[in-house]
Amino acid sequence: MQKGSIAPVFGATMGDKDDAGNQLAHCAILSGTGGQTKVHCVGGDGATWICDQVDRVFGPQATFLINFYHLCDYFSAASKTCAPDNPSAWIKEQKDRMKENNAFDVVNALKPHVEPDTVQDKDAPVRKCHRYIKNRHGQFDLKEGIFIDIGAHVGKYAIRLANRLGDKGEVIAIEPEENNFKILEKNAKHNKLENIHLLNVACFNKDGEIPLYVSGNYTTLHSIYRNEGQKKVVAKALKLDTIVSQLNIKKVDLIKIDVEGAEIDVIKGSREILRKYHPRIIFEAWDEKHLKEMECFLKKFIYQIRKIDKENYLAY
Repeated sequence: MQKGSIAPVFGATMGDKDDAGNQLAHCAILSGTGGQTKVHCVGGDGATWICDQVDRVFGPQATFLINFYHLCDYFSAASKTCAPDNPSAWIKEQKDRMKENNAFDVVNALKPHVEPDTVQDKDAPVRKCHRYIKNRHGQFDLKEGIFIDIGAHVGKYAIRLANRLGDKGEVIAIEPEENNFKILEKNAKHNKLENIHLLNVACFNKDGEIPLYVSGNYTTLHSIYRNEGQKKVVAKALKLDTIVSQLNIKKVDLIKIDVEGAEIDVIKGSREILRKYHPRIIFEAWDEKHLKEMECFLKKFIYQIRKIDKENYLAY
């Protein structure tokens, strides 16, 4: 295959979702895709199973975005309810928001107009549009910038995002547990990433050393708060403010925090970042107590909070 050439390859199956994913991978290989090839997939309707299959067969080599034209069909149908006096202007406003990666602003604009549950889906264009975008927020990411992944584990999100950003942004991936961090390093090296910083530290509300309780059975459940049967190790801890200062980072666009109950400790070590850059923050909250702690602290920095799913929230 020569650079810039086009080799159309087609495949079909009457099988299940995995069969379809295997066909997709087979077509990509026939067209010249190798182990280091970057694959960009565009889905018609952005069905979640298609995105899942892209992840399964290509892993961090691939990115997946929906077809913007298909999204506009949803906007067109919803506009008649949301802005009956000027639907064209409303559609343009939502399209501009999506191009700026402000999917949550669009969701919030739709929310007051969502039809009640008693209305059938075929007669509820706003509900369908709202559900479509809310369930696919990761497939509208078109923005460059600086992203920080706290509790990066082995890099499921950090590696994928670094691949997607390329030279348009950077990722800082922070993982305190040694074995997870070694796998994270291998994944970054395998993908030949030059726009990712890897830090084997814990994020906390002060610099120093803290206990880290390591789960023997589940690599995603290590925490600074002890659970039954966990092994205690000592981890280096830094405030996120300290990390950003040491790396000489001049802006922060998005922070993801998944640290098994220590989210409030991380955010308390990020005061300067919140004050100077006001990044969007995706965080996990196990229960109402954890959520209230985050809400009370972030309110001081003029943040609003919206629920994404059962345990995850967006602060903006």
